[in-house]
Amino acid sequence: MSERTVKKRLSVFERYLSVWVALCMVAGVALGKLLPGFTDAVRRLDPVTFDPAQLRANAARFGVERFKTEMRRHVDALLAGPRVRA
Repeated sequence: MSERTVKKRLSVFERYLSVWVALCMVAGVALGKLLPGFTDAVRRLDPVTFDPAQLRANAARFGVERFKTEMRRHVDALLAGPRVRA
């Protein structure tokens, strides 16, 4: 008996994912151009207004905390001394 390899077929959605993404992008641009009020209505639904300065501050805060965590991990490893394998 010979073994047959079973190929998993992609679903229609997975097979044409790039087409769906392109269609959604075109639809979004078309809605923005044809119905300018639609864009404003969607923006009003967002409870948080976009503030680039706040985004930069949050990214910097995250970076500092990440750095501190990594440094703490490395210092703890150095203070623990070399690991002895049994």
